[in-house]
Amino acid sequence: GTKLKVATAMGQFHSIGTDLLALCANDVAARGAEPLMFSSHHSCAKLDAQQSLQVNQGAADGCHEANCAFVEAKTAEMPGVYNSGTFDLVGFCIGATERGSLLPKRDTMTPGDVIIGLHSSGLHSNGFSLLR
Repeated sequence: GTKLKVATAMGQFHSIGTDLLALCANDVAARGAEPLMFSSHHSCAKLDAQQSLQVNQGAADGCHEANCAFVEAKTAEMPGVYNSGTFDLVGFCIGATERGSLLPKRDTMTPGDVIIGLHSSGLHSNGFSLLR
């Protein structure tokens, strides 16, 4: 969405690969698991090799930081589905934990429990939509 438009306007795509991995790995971590592997899919009208390289390098750097394997990066050229210069990215992450460690632990939650919020380091994948 918006982040892809910003990256395209700036001609810089590394961060969106990193953010894609982070979004997926954070979902895994929020369930109490460790991310093990990540896969991405880049679809467009016509593949721009430099753009794809930057996206995948960003995802690979994020995987290294998250200690998770980057197992594949698929691409699909779909002229007629995407307009020239537009593209979309999707990814997924698989994680693992012991069954008893899955979050949230609803059986231990009670009314009056405290929820702790952490300060964000800035705008991330979903935050860009709020800027529009």
